[in-house]
Amino acid sequence: MFPCFSNRLLFVRLPYKFNPSNHTKYDGKTEPNQWLRIYSQSIELAGGDDNIKVLYFPMALDTVLLSWFDKLRANSIDTWRQLQRKFYENFCCVLTYPSTQNELRACKQKQDETFQQYYCCFAELRAKVYDITDREVIDHFTNGIKYKWQFEKFYDDNPKTAEEF
Repeated sequence: MFPCFSNRLLFVRLPYKFNPSNHTKYDGKTEPNQWLRIYSQSIELAGGDDNIKVLYFPMALDTVLLSWFDKLRANSIDTWRQLQRKFYENFCCVLTYPSTQNELRACKQKQDETFQQYYCCFAELRAKVYDITDREVIDHFTNGIKYKWQFEKFYDDNPKTAEEF
């Protein structure tokens, strides 16, 4: 159980064969109220109520955004309305917009940036670029590496798809 949930939610049970399927995980690319409506409807269609919406909520967040949820104050969530308000207040102004291949191509490893930090920065930007081939992603990434020796073993494997990458 997540510490931010009140003890009242400890006794809530999921409906039999509960399986919401009409929503995607929240990744920060959708207007928060729009995503909350879709999430709410998918839980209701699966037989859930407001308590189930609260309990299932962490599973509906992208890994990066789950860190926000993990930092909520202990026992701060009692109701679906409270969770909705906290969610909206936090994400109302962080809606991201698609990026272009040019922005991805311009992403370069900084002088004092580790390979892992560069990879994280690149991956975050990559998630905002649509209609790009795997080969282009790999090329942009490798062209942005400051110290090629950091990438030699990986590059020797010559990844051809995003999955291999």
